[in-house]
Amino acid sequence: MLIKHSICPSCSVGCGINLICIDNEVVGTYPYKKHPINEGKNCSNGKNYYKINKKNSFKTPLKNSGNKLIEFDWDRTVGSISEIISSYHSDEIGIISSGKITNEEATFLKNFAKKKGIRKIGVYSHNFPKISTEKLISNYDELNNAPFLFIIGDIFVKNPLIGRRIAIASDNGSKIFSADYSDTSITSINSDNYFKISSITEFLNNFPKEIENELNKDSVIIFNQLEDKEDFEKIEKISNNNDSKILPVLSDPNSYGTMEYLPTLDKNDLIDLIDGVKVLIIINSDIGDYFGHAEINSKLKKLDEIMFLTESLPEYMSNFDYVLPIPQMSEKSGTLTNTIGKSQSFEKVVRKDESVFSIEKIFNEILKD
Repeated sequence: MLIKHSICPSCSVGCGINLICIDNEVVGTYPYKKHPINEGKNCSNGKNYYKINKKNSFKTPLKNSGNKLIEFDWDRTVGSISEIISSYHSDEIGIISSGKITNEEATFLKNFAKKKGIRKIGVYSHNFPKISTEKLISNYDELNNAPFLFIIGDIFVKNPLIGRRIAIASDNGSKIFSADYSDTSITSINSDNYFKISSITEFLNNFPKEIENELNKDSVIIFNQLEDKEDFEKIEKISNNNDSKILPVLSDPNSYGTMEYLPTLDKNDLIDLIDGVKVLIIINSDIGDYFGHAEINSKLKKLDEIMFLTESLPEYMSNFDYVLPIPQMSEKSGTLTNTIGKSQSFEKVVRKDESVFSIEKIFNEILKD
């Protein structure tokens, strides 16, 4: 049995995690008490991430044949994809990634697109734009002693390790205000004042004075969801007007880092990209989760070819022409940049199955032709 250090891939907080390995397989987790971000605490999402990926993992490419996905060998799969890409104009090809890839993979994709002349490429960032570090908190300890915290979204459920910091701040006397859609939530229960809202955009357009009066240079605005990218600009304006810090908590482990290399896509950008191409390559991104599978399936049906590169099989695959497995986070090394802009390196925990091509190898094979 071996215990190896890594970075939790379940969200963008960047917690350290120890993975328990037996016979080149991750079988559990163990507290990583020396990690400065989470000090040995991991949420249930992090503890169970390896189980989810293990359950849905696969090793052989799949090809659509008569609306049924069948196993297909690697060489023929990559060769077929290469022929498809070569037969279309670069403006007819689109690439959509998520923040579930490393900085090194994002750099590679950027260079691949440039070499092939593909301009329709981006990362779906759940409506967050590229973020400057100027107004970000410098470390999570700033939350512990902030006199006032304003929260949008249910941070305690979606990002429990940030929730832990908020609870510490509350114990230290911090005043907590929050806003969300639900009647009640764990975050609302832990707030001194809760605003039930029907729209983040409308709420920001008519931002309550009672919140603005509490904001100052030592306070922090924390948020993990936006309705559109203009919402971020509104939060930045509120922050600038009151000299307060912000903490945008992004969904994927490397959303922040991927933004540095690939254009960010909000929902409208994503729809425009899909509507504007004939061939689509999707990388580690279940875009059905963003719109609902029925809506996105109706758009995918209009495309000529769809290739999906993924760590684990999604629930819906009927419209994909090719589905290719790629290594999971535990099977590779690289860097991830967390939600406060701090890059952390991690090493391979288990040997990847040599029959599975990496993202770099797949696209390098395409570049050969």
